[in-house]
Amino acid sequence: MTGTQASAAAPAPDLRSAALVAEDDPMFHHVLQKSLSDWGYNVTAVEDGAKAWHILEADDSPKLLVLDWMMPGLDGVELCGRIRSRKPAPYSYILLLSAKVTSGTWSMPLTQEPMTISPSLSM
Repeated sequence: MTGTQASAAAPAPDLRSAALVAEDDPMFHHVLQKSLSDWGYNVTAVEDGAKAWHILEADDSPKLLVLDWMMPGLDGVELCGRIRSRKPAPYSYILLLSAKVTSGTWSMPLTQEPMTISPSLSM
């Protein structure tokens, strides 16, 4: 290079670095935590929606959320409503899991965000 050195661009933040798992079933809790860790995520895992909400109130909370639909305390649907009603807040990507077997399109209460419901895959 002539004259001046080009400054190296700062590495882009790794958006995959943090994930939150909220699942009350011990087996699925373990499987989700291990799978996400194996894929390179730094996983925080809790057993109920109230603990998940406490984590999500922090400014540096994970942006990838894997939530169980039915949990003690706050369920996944109520938790999604709280997350989406925060203004202003950075966007969170939410996977809502359920043992319910159904399919179709459903709107999230409070936010009316469309969701595609697919039957679960067997593990």
